[in-house]
Amino acid sequence: MSNYLCVATITATLQELLQQALQEAVAGVTVRTGPPRTPGPAAGPEANLYLYMLSPNTNYRNNDLPTRNAEGGLLRRPSLAVDLHYVISFFGEQDLASERMLGMLASYLNAFPVLTPGIIQMTLRPVGGFPYLATSDLGASTELVKLTPHYPTLEELSKLWTVFFQMTHRISLHYIAGPVLIDAAMVPLPSSPPVTYRSIDTSTDLSRNLSRAERP
Repeated sequence: MSNYLCVATITATLQELLQQALQEAVAGVTVRTGPPRTPGPAAGPEANLYLYMLSPNTNYRNNDLPTRNAEGGLLRRPSLAVDLHYVISFFGEQDLASERMLGMLASYLNAFPVLTPGIIQMTLRPVGGFPYLATSDLGASTELVKLTPHYPTLEELSKLWTVFFQMTHRISLHYIAGPVLIDAAMVPLPSSPPVTYRSIDTSTDLSRNLSRAERP
């Protein structure tokens, strides 16, 4: 499990991965986060990473139940198991820049679909660009975050772009990152009940039995 910074850490790690991978396909590309937007006329090629939805992770959502007893007392610290839904859109018409970026990134994430602790720690390095994530402990999590491609239907794409983003559809990739296990660190851990030790002194009984055995 990880603290509340794990969601932002995953987005930051993906942003760095995209920047490194796409730089090989299109020189001067910029990777930004947030809702997709149409770049200005003077802007160069862009890729846009946007976390637009969370959903419960079906494999882990009930792993920590129950968290409280019948009296309402805390048995264990609760955790939230979710999946993160990302859309990665591409902007660049010259020399088919969008198609080149999409092809490169789809191939890259197919070859490296896991956010390993080493990759995460590189994002959180002290000289990096994310000082506000310094206390993130995602890199120490035993559960690896995996990237699974998602292929939305035409109806889902229509709703996503016209309702959510209110702009015309752009060539894009969709990925689900998970499982993400968020620890409720603000809830104190329940104190363990005192351990009761019980010892039995058999020395008296043993000496008594020996005395009896020695009698004629």
